[in-house]
Amino acid sequence: MENMTLQTVERALMVLEIISIQPKSQKELEQATGFNRSNVRRLVFTLMNKGYIEKDSSGKYTLGLKVVELSSIRLNQVELKTEAAPLLRELSLKTNQVCHMGIYSEGEVVYIEKIQPVNSISMYSSIGVRIPVYLSSMGKVLLSQFDDEEIKRILKSTNMEKRTKNTHTDVGAVLDEVRIVRKNGYAVDNEENEDNIFCIGAPVYDYRKKIIAAISTTGNNRDYLRIDSGIITLVKNTADEISKRIGYTK
Repeated sequence: MENMTLQTVERALMVLEIISIQPKSQKELEQATGFNRSNVRRLVFTLMNKGYIEKDSSGKYTLGLKVVELSSIRLNQVELKTEAAPLLRELSLKTNQVCHMGIYSEGEVVYIEKIQPVNSISMYSSIGVRIPVYLSSMGKVLLSQFDDEEIKRILKSTNMEKRTKNTHTDVGAVLDEVRIVRKNGYAVDNEENEDNIFCIGAPVYDYRKKIIAAISTTGNNRDYLRIDSGIITLVKNTADEISKRIGYTK
């Protein structure tokens, strides 16, 4: 695999690793890496431009906020799965149905957790699978964090194919659904991704009061979506409890 690596990327990572230990001046970076002045200058300029490094008060290079941001996202995901798993299992036991948790990534929902009890309905989903945001309750929940113009941009760059008779393939229709999510605090999937599959999704917030994930539970009967079924309350309460455990306060 060595011949598959990019030398420029390796050099940039070397710079990051060096200054993560101790801030360095350009001259010190040249000495530590063995690269010439021109190469170091280009590497530093690129990394600074992207926010991965910055200059401290002494004029030396140190890690930038972009590194902190990426680290926080990764740590949040680890913490999120740890805190959410027992609550999702409890939700799955109460409903005797499949429960999912997903995150947003470039116009798609990425499944990061799935709890499936014995004898529950079968679904074409698994951890790591991606589906377009417009197709599911979790997708609508995750879209609700964006303003209308950003949602339009996301959807217009998506191939909105019709998977069932109920699939929304119109940007305006999906936007209307998202507005309902913002109002009610939950979303529904009314056979929009798979026939005879009905889902209820709710948002998970982090300590910044930002939506970082969505959870959902699934049924194969339209009555599943009724307010008086109690399922909606269960899903919302579970999402709220996960949010609290990772630092969210209303």
